[in-house]
Amino acid sequence: MMTDHLNSFAVPTRIVCGPGARHQVAGELAALGAHHVLIVADAALAQVGVLDDVVRALQSAGVSFLLFTEIVAEPGTRVVQRALALVQEKRCDALVALGGGSAIDAAKATALLATNGGSLSDYDGVEKSCLPPLPVVALPTTAGSGAEVTTGAVITDEARQTKMAVRCGGYRPRVAILDPELLASLPAAVAAAGGLDALAHAIEAYVSTLANPFSDVLARGAIELIGAHLRLFVARRDDGEAALGMLTASTMAGMAFSNSALGNAHALARHLGPRLGLGHGQAVAEVLAAVIEFNAPAAVEKFSWVAEALGEDVRGFPPDLAAGKAALAVKWLCRDVGLGQGLGELGLRREDVAEIARLAAAEGGANRGNPRPTSYADFVSLLERAM
Repeated sequence: MMTDHLNSFAVPTRIVCGPGARHQVAGELAALGAHHVLIVADAALAQVGVLDDVVRALQSAGVSFLLFTEIVAEPGTRVVQRALALVQEKRCDALVALGGGSAIDAAKATALLATNGGSLSDYDGVEKSCLPPLPVVALPTTAGSGAEVTTGAVITDEARQTKMAVRCGGYRPRVAILDPELLASLPAAVAAAGGLDALAHAIEAYVSTLANPFSDVLARGAIELIGAHLRLFVARRDDGEAALGMLTASTMAGMAFSNSALGNAHALARHLGPRLGLGHGQAVAEVLAAVIEFNAPAAVEKFSWVAEALGEDVRGFPPDLAAGKAALAVKWLCRDVGLGQGLGELGLRREDVAEIARLAAAEGGANRGNPRPTSYADFVSLLERAM
């Protein structure tokens, strides 16, 4: 496969995958030389028993650890500072992140500050850290963010009332443990939103102007797995095959987009979520079909493949019409898992459209891989289509 630009690809995270993989956490920490560990976990996990096996594994191995269970959705700098204080007080030499993207991102941010010092705002942007962070072992309990293998973390800066995207190549967790049994208690709505977020990661990475042959293979694999497993996974999170399929897809999509780039769906979702009180995955899901319709003419061959991978029969269709069916496939998938109500139904007002479009258009980095140049007027049109 020929490309018109130089490619680079990195996935330094070790991946341990399969039912019961969570029991390997102590061995992975030992291999990293860790002796004093901070466990960063979603607060709700302690209530449903998901945390218990990890704690028992560390106790059996004689690993010294502390629990930090103050993680909430969209974590902010105050939470990171409280976790950092524990790391410094107890001289922790590694972190275990157990939860969704919020827990993993908080752990990554804490690990960064533990070795580099300063304020997290000092590292807002790309490649601004100097020293490697403390090792992080990530155990995702959702299938969506891909944070267990990605280079960045999104943390809210409460002082500036903005979200920071801290990205650095050395920021990935050292180990990702993918255990489908950790997803059994996931609420259906969270499973649906996370699955659509993973799909958006994969599709936007696949059609990105910065895609390469390696990211393409991972993105295609993720899209196929999501098409095969998301509906059943939302209906039955305790179905081991569906859960493992979605976990694998989420991680593959994370590898893909962290080595290429994302597009318009994520540029919009970053501002829609806080404005409408939506989780990130749902915000992405609500605009994804409209973004695909807009982008399809710029990546006809790839979007034709996406349509077919998601179950659309495109045999005999002209390439442009086949590509257009990718948006239809996404609409059906959203509706089958309870999403896709439309931004108007979710509270977006016509008078808010201009401001959100302006913010999205100003964020060149958030959609730097989008296959079609997008103006402010285009973002306005995308939001109107998604209403």
